[in-house]
Amino acid sequence: MFDTNHPGYQAADDLKLGLQLLKFLTLFSQRYTPCPTTPSPIILKEMRRRSALRVKDWLQYRKILTESRGFGSPLSLPELQRNRQAILAHKAANLRVEEAEFFGTPSSVSLLDLLPIFMSLSAAKVHQANWKINGTWMSLAADFMQRAALEQFWVFGTQQIEPIGAAFAWGWTDHEASQSDPSSESHMVNEMFQDEDTKMEIPEWTLIRSEHIKALLPTKAYPETQDICALSQFEGTMISFLEGMLKSLRQPVLVQMEVGKVEGMSDAETSTFKTRLGWG
Repeated sequence: MFDTNHPGYQAADDLKLGLQLLKFLTLFSQRYTPCPTTPSPIILKEMRRRSALRVKDWLQYRKILTESRGFGSPLSLPELQRNRQAILAHKAANLRVEEAEFFGTPSSVSLLDLLPIFMSLSAAKVHQANWKINGTWMSLAADFMQRAALEQFWVFGTQQIEPIGAAFAWGWTDHEASQSDPSSESHMVNEMFQDEDTKMEIPEWTLIRSEHIKALLPTKAYPETQDICALSQFEGTMISFLEGMLKSLRQPVLVQMEVGKVEGMSDAETSTFKTRLGWG
């Protein structure tokens, strides 16, 4: 009945964005320990396969690592375990043995795994709300990439990928703009980084990305207290950003009716509408 009387009301996009937001927030906030929402090893393997292909394709058209050869030699297992324990000690207490041994294994979700989800979420917000990425978002995204690269080196010890290239391979490419389906997620993510005037990559993003790459080197073998505190600060900033995005979403109609005010209706119209539906 509501859709019949108000055909212009767009709930589907808000619902879709809300689900994307919930998915990212859940994975981001619960990645240190195994839980029901942790993707299965098969799903994680497929996520990483698709991400590696995207990175390889992106780096064919963009060169961002001219100042760096990346990190040094991969850390040994004892070094990785030391780093994992240091981060977990700061993040959580009273972990069971199986929980303490989960973080940093191939079965756990890494920040690098979450980057594509964050980019798709941000692009969906841009597409839906005619919103544009700004300096605040760019700094948060670049910090995310920096933390993801460091985590690969300090915690996961992944040797199949070059952590810096894998983390920072985000930005505008002419190839993606001209070859991809305009309705695809990859196209929307690419367009998010395009400057409206020059039709090239947003200069501010190019600069911020480069600065964050340079700040990584040289990298210590062990995260120090300030490094772990910086990770916690980043996580807090990300949660605040997500909370702001959540507040910007249009409330579901039932929630609006519960509080007595439906968007686009006066108080009297809302009351009449609720009566027609037999609501309270």
